Amino acid sequence: MSEFNLLDEQWIRVMTEEYKTEEISLSQALLHADRYIGLRGELEAQNTAILRMMLGLLYDVFSEVDGDGTPAPFEDPDDAQDRWEELWNRGSFPEEPLEEYFRKYHDRFWLFDEKFPFYQVPDAKIGTHNLAAKLIGSIGESNNKVRMFAERGGEHKEKLSFSEAARWLLYINGFDDTAAKPKGKGLPSPGAGWLGKLGLIEALGSNLFETLMLNLVFLRPDGELWDQTDRKAGKCAAWELAVPRSAERVQIPQPTHFGQLMTLQSRRILLEREGDSVIGYWLLGGDFFERENALCEPMTLWRVTEDKGRKTITPRRHNPARQIWREFGSITETAAGNERPGVVAWTSRLVHDHSLSENAQIRFRIVSVQYGDKDFFVTDEYADTIAMYSSILTEAGNAWRRRIEDDIVRCDQCAKLVYGLSIRLQKAAGASGDLTGAAATQRFYAMIDPLFRRWLMNLDPKNCTTDYEQELFEEVEQTAFRLGRDLVREAGPAAVHGRIVKEKMPGGAQEKENFYWAPGEEVTFRAGIRKICNGGALNEQSR
Repeated sequence: MSEFNLLDEQWIRVMTEEYKTEEISLSQALLHADRYIGLRGELEAQNTAILRMMLGLLYDVFSEVDGDGTPAPFEDPDDAQDRWEELWNRGSFPEEPLEEYFRKYHDRFWLFDEKFPFYQVPDAKIGTHNLAAKLIGSIGESNNKVRMFAERGGEHKEKLSFSEAARWLLYINGFDDTAAKPKGKGLPSPGAGWLGKLGLIEALGSNLFETLMLNLVFLRPDGELWDQTDRKAGKCAAWELAVPRSAERVQIPQPTHFGQLMTLQSRRILLEREGDSVIGYWLLGGDFFERENALCEPMTLWRVTEDKGRKTITPRRHNPARQIWREFGSITETAAGNERPGVVAWTSRLVHDHSLSENAQIRFRIVSVQYGDKDFFVTDEYADTIAMYSSILTEAGNAWRRRIEDDIVRCDQCAKLVYGLSIRLQKAAGASGDLTGAAATQRFYAMIDPLFRRWLMNLDPKNCTTDYEQELFEEVEQTAFRLGRDLVREAGPAAVHGRIVKEKMPGGAQEKENFYWAPGEEVTFRAGIRKICNGGALNEQSR
């Protein structure tokens, strides 16, 4: 039953330098990470789940030994950063420490081991049974409802190869919905899988090795060492446990060990095999912990709230309608009251201490799984990427970070004018309500999206001046003007003739007659856009 070992078998999908996808083993992915561009699974969320598993393994290796395999546990934060710099400068992971770890834990990576099946527990067989189609994250088909227009059908969703099932195993553990019912009585609700609760963000390098290293956060977000004191108490990667955790729906303390956090078992799972295929799985709720102030998590955006003087920080899920650059303040901690994601703070520390060049281009990717009512089912998945000079994250980039955030506000103000123009054109044409305003706003953001990304990617704090900033808004202005003309044309002849509309005054006590006509609305719109793009403030307009 244990003939598929993840250290040896081909199951991790990667992109090669020739931009081809191939499957390799876990050991090959780590030992030759510098040879691959990155992970290339079926979904970006699946890539993130696999990435975190790999990070947990790397941490448990290199927090204990140096690049030569000599025992050297971290004693202080400087040790951790020196170790990181040593590995980074090598350009690839040293073989001997990893090979030694693989030999030590080889028996824990059998996918179908009777006692220690990888990322599974035999006791999960009492849990909710699902068919293979539910395991496939891109389908997520329940037992009693066929997914319409699914990308796969027939045997392709009823039977999975061991390699694909292994990938989805990690995905389900991190992103599972809340559909499974408890088997025990009076148990708490763990909610969605831990990764599904987050506004995930990860750093990207030019190859898989660099991506792993940039997310290998050797220090907690507060700059202190992760807890290394007692692996027997569960402060280790999941496969290192002497006895796999099997109890259903267990609330645990917030993890203090990086490997434990990266391999958190949000679900108890057991794959069901038939011959050389996986045809289903059993599932129970697993470990979960309080989201509030869980600053141990380095790979999420945060929401900060205050109530009666009490400050609370919780993970903030992504809004799929917002491009990643519009979250710049949340990523870099520029916006007032924000908390910087741990992986961004770690990158900033590396640049500040010259472990990472300030001239390097750094990329961050957000990954999100969207859920339906009460996280009961998955509705969508998306990812987005932003690039910038790493020096923007340091003290030298402070002024530019504030200016970038102000520039995003100016773009938002332009979007408000686009929204207002669309609404007034509807009134001029005889319509009412918000029939096109939201869509027009999204069109505007889509049009300026490549402009802002390119501008930010090329913004070098050491060499750019205010002229570079103005170049952006000259393009934004012309883009807004083009969209305004399109909206006027789309409003039709009725809007050109105009219409008088009776509207309530602020306060609702009196009515006022307002005349809306497309030519006049476009003139007002263009004047407002020009003012914003030349550094003026937007005055709230009411008519």
